[in-house]
Amino acid sequence: MKVTKINTGIYKITIGVRVFEAEKNYDGQWNLFESVDYSHLGLSNEMEWQNTFVTFKSCKIAAELITNE
Repeated sequence: MKVTKINTGIYKITIGVRVFEAEKNYDGQWNLFESVDYSHLGLSNEMEWQNTFVTFKSCKIAAELITNE
């Protein structure tokens, strides 16, 4: 797992070939998004919402669990 700070309250989480983004919202909670490749449909990559968590650590754990599914 590689975590990269993109900006204040925004982090990129890379696990293997899967890319997630954790973003702190106005409530102080964290939204977790996953980059999904839609090139087979003629579209670009999109960030697809996965869930909202109370802490950034929870986002990292969830990203690992999603990757292991």
